[in-house]
Amino acid sequence: MSSVVNQHKMITEGLRIEAQAERVKTSKTVHELVAYVIRGMSQDPLIVGIDKKSNPFIEQGKCSVL
Repeated sequence: MSSVVNQHKMITEGLRIEAQAERVKTSKTVHELVAYVIRGMSQDPLIVGIDKKSNPFIEQGKCSVL
């Protein structure tokens, strides 16, 4: 019985913490997210690509085993 009570106390405490979190409107956060993405686009390797000289995953030459 006490484990159920402890479990409910933990759930209640978690809900209290979530209720105290500051809420921000989606319309504001979307604009901030878009601005963040645009600022980082010039350095994003998924958009710009990776320099072939500094890419450690590209094959440097033929396989010497074969």
